[in-house]
Amino acid sequence: MDNAVSNKRTKMIIGFLLLAVAVTVFFMMHSTMPRLALFIVFGLAIGVALERSRFCFVSAISNAVLMRDGRLLRGVLVGMIIAAVGIGIMMMQQVPDPDSGIIPVNAHVVPLGWTIAIGGLLFGVGSVIGGGCVIGSLSRLGEGSLSVIILTAGVEIGLILYNLHAGFWQNTVMHDAQRIWLPAKMGWPMALVVTIAGLLLVYYLIRVAEAGSVKKFFASYRPHIDFKSFTWKKLLEQWPATVGGILLGVISIFSYKFLERPLGVSGEYVRWSEIIGESIGLHFPEVDAVPGACAISASADEITWGLVLNLSILIGAMIVALISGDFSIKYPRTWRSAVRVLIGAVIMGYGIGLAGGCNIGAFFSAIISFGVNGWVFGLTVFIGSLIGIKILQVTQR
Repeated sequence: MDNAVSNKRTKMIIGFLLLAVAVTVFFMMHSTMPRLALFIVFGLAIGVALERSRFCFVSAISNAVLMRDGRLLRGVLVGMIIAAVGIGIMMMQQVPDPDSGIIPVNAHVVPLGWTIAIGGLLFGVGSVIGGGCVIGSLSRLGEGSLSVIILTAGVEIGLILYNLHAGFWQNTVMHDAQRIWLPAKMGWPMALVVTIAGLLLVYYLIRVAEAGSVKKFFASYRPHIDFKSFTWKKLLEQWPATVGGILLGVISIFSYKFLERPLGVSGEYVRWSEIIGESIGLHFPEVDAVPGACAISASADEITWGLVLNLSILIGAMIVALISGDFSIKYPRTWRSAVRVLIGAVIMGYGIGLAGGCNIGAFFSAIISFGVNGWVFGLTVFIGSLIGIKILQVTQR
């Protein structure tokens, strides 16, 4: 038997065994912790969607800027539009009168201060230099990329550094910051219209940028869906970016429906940065909890929803990568690339601390929670990504 065929079959068997283990763990957990067990389902689904659609927020911006290929970025926006409609309807039922001053408890709406903008810039620069973001790194680790371990270590270092300075930021820049929730400012109908219109406008601008000009866009654009191009073989090999975005949006809706919170993955990284820092003797200043932030407070021996979700995303990506034969161990190409990943990750981790989340919690889930902080974070991440791209271009000459 050909070695390549044998190797692929072995990966497939391991993948199905891992799937069986995941299903078994789900049923064991469901009998005692049914709500926590649901995070396994959503995490596995996210991991599969990310891996099959090659969904990556960093690549989405880089491809759009460098190659005028906005497919990934447009996929993100499609998912956000779907999620905004679904979650908006549920939030409307929870808080029918947004003038009451009540904001849904787990909505990712954080105080809007300069920390959001600074955090977004640092996140954008760091994610490009480091070559990945938090949720994308979970998918890549599931595919066998060991450089993600370096990236994860760097994010933890960056968060530890932020924790040491958290008191300064909260007592100065964040001191008078207020949460700005669109429904409270303009009512539900207008908040929905403004959010969806804003996302559609960004989608349109991306299409224009891909075409090269507004005139070329209208001359070449033909709205249609080519159903003939969708075959089972193509669907099993790789999914279009829009499919990944749609799935992420739908999963976000179900997550809010059954788990009462939008998606967020960096909270577990924040938790472990606190645990690691305290274990090596660092003393972090006491700071007030930030409303709506994705941080998770728990001791090291607790099983949290963040831990279950992140591990399930990793395992979901690994299962589908093994079954499809795409799993392979990949090492950093050179020690210089490893150092670059580490430096970028440290910068990104500090940005996560400042902004109260990453591109999922502070951007994706913040905008679909109708928080203005999500728009500010998204804009500054884009600017930071442009700076990061320029830094890479200069240093790699």
